[in-house]
Amino acid sequence: MKSFKRIFLLTDGQSNVKQWATLYKALQIKMLGVEIFVMAVGDSMSGINELISIASSSDTHLFRVKNMGDFEKVVKLIPVLSTNEAH
Repeated sequence: MKSFKRIFLLTDGQSNVKQWATLYKALQIKMLGVEIFVMAVGDSMSGINELISIASSSDTHLFRVKNMGDFEKVVKLIPVLSTNEAH
């Protein structure tokens, strides 16, 4: 079984303190070979540049939904693995 190193960050926007520290930590994590997926909740564009920088890529690792209800709809699209498939 192949193991994946992935982080899923669910956020409502940009860092409110020490943005440079958040970006630096994200870079360190990515340098270790970890993929970072970012899901932004809300329709504000404030902080989108930071979220783009945190995500491993802007085309396949960055997602936006308008509200938590829409986020729940996205989660329900994810197939559930049976115990046998997960091993």
